[in-house]
Amino acid sequence: MINMKTVKIDYHADDYAYSLNTSKDILNCILQEKLESVSIMPNMNSFDESIQLFYSNIPKIKKLPLMSIHINLVEGYNANGEKLNYSWYKLFFGSYFFGKRKLKKNLKKEIKFQIHNTNEVINNCYKIARENNVVIEQKKIRIDSHMHTH
Repeated sequence: MINMKTVKIDYHADDYAYSLNTSKDILNCILQEKLESVSIMPNMNSFDESIQLFYSNIPKIKKLPLMSIHINLVEGYNANGEKLNYSWYKLFFGSYFFGKRKLKKNLKKEIKFQIHNTNEVINNCYKIARENNVVIEQKKIRIDSHMHTH
């Protein structure tokens, strides 16, 4: 049986950078200290603008939220700037049938690109936080996925 006195709830928001409005809403929750963690989508149109907005607000917060790389294989744009054309079903069935080697190769390239892109952002967040005496608790890279494609 779980002792409810030892359970800690982590208030988390997915989809930072999905759109500028989504990012502003999530950032507002961070500024109000309502969130402990956030997942960043690295391949959406609003990524660069959303990240700049995040960077500019780091000095205003006490503690940097834990940040995850929100691997997105079904929306947005790939490493070549082309619109992703996968669906959850295409990924599922493609992993079992004809063409799975090509799919695996493409997914591996895309996941590496997204991890690299977002890890760079997270490291920049750490730098800005250290320069502004913002508490950093994160020790390791965190990864999750959009639309449960994992």
